[in-house]
Amino acid sequence: MKGIIKAVLEAEERWPGTMLDWDFIRTYTSGFEEFRQRIRDTQWEQIEEQSGIAREQIVEVGEMAASARSTVICWAMGLTQHRNGVENIRELVNLLLSAGQYRTRKCRRPVRARA
Repeated sequence: MKGIIKAVLEAEERWPGTMLDWDFIRTYTSGFEEFRQRIRDTQWEQIEEQSGIAREQIVEVGEMAASARSTVICWAMGLTQHRNGVENIRELVNLLLSAGQYRTRKCRRPVRARA
């Protein structure tokens, strides 16, 4: 998830105002600058090594997610029950918040499926 968010942040730096919903971020979030710095400080090599996914694929997904008109994120118990479950869900929510797609007309809420 950090990789996807990093891709979104980098795309926003290249094309200001196109990837992030700054009005939503300013109005409904706190700590965004610290969050952004934490993501910037994470190296792509670390993200690729830990995820097993090439940077190019992560960037493609990140730009797709950020440019979507609306987003629904669904997951099953594995993501939640993973040893990094809290961090996994936190980054999913951070992605939605960054794009202004959390609990708005664009997206009502993330959905977790139960098996």
